[in-house]
Amino acid sequence: MKLKDKVAIVTGACQGMGRLMALGLAGAGARVVVNDIQGEKAIEDLLVAINELGGETFYARGDVASEEDVQKIVAATLAAFGRIDILVNNAGLRTIAYLGRDSCPVLEMEVKDWDRMLAVNLRGPFLLSKAVLPQMIKQQQGSIINITSGAAHKAVPGKSAYSASKHGLEGLTKSLAGEVSRFNIRVNALEPGGRVDVDDRGGLPADVVVPACLFLASDESQTLTGQSIIATQWNKTQRSRSQNV
Repeated sequence: MKLKDKVAIVTGACQGMGRLMALGLAGAGARVVVNDIQGEKAIEDLLVAINELGGETFYARGDVASEEDVQKIVAATLAAFGRIDILVNNAGLRTIAYLGRDSCPVLEMEVKDWDRMLAVNLRGPFLLSKAVLPQMIKQQQGSIINITSGAAHKAVPGKSAYSASKHGLEGLTKSLAGEVSRFNIRVNALEPGGRVDVDDRGGLPADVVVPACLFLASDESQTLTGQSIIATQWNKTQRSRSQNV
């Protein structure tokens, strides 16, 4: 298994892409710390599923936008496993899920909602990355994977807060990659490549990001950093390569 003995933290692991990435990492041999702030039953089911794969895991509850909670998540991980090799910054708030509406223009958005969306979607990855970096630097290796969106590359009227947070996350990814590359730490962004069907409203299958996530988490991507990987395009390229072998 290509991630044997690696330790991963996956935020927003309760459902959807987060759950499937956590399972994928565990299936590849990683010990997985799952984080979320809701869905106790869903987390319980996830822990059971990971255990059935033969993986080691535990639940680290905490709000990724809280510096105190983030420090506790990282401390608990180190206490349990002694290292951190992979961080998947997946936790995020979407306009429809958080606000209960498809569109929320700036003129209609409350400041508290703007602040909360940017806190989870952008402050969270900053806090988690900052918290795990001392251990990764000590190890002289690590991989940080930030889950972004097509909204990071184009205008999405009515979803300014979400789009701004994902644009910011792309910028953080590229800048941080340059700061830590000398420590053999990789920082990359992973975009699904379209709307992911995490709410039965249609779109790409939720597991579309899993193969690319495993690639970025593994030593196979050790020369890749500061990049934005689009999962659908990456998967298509990998299939083409395998067929031509």
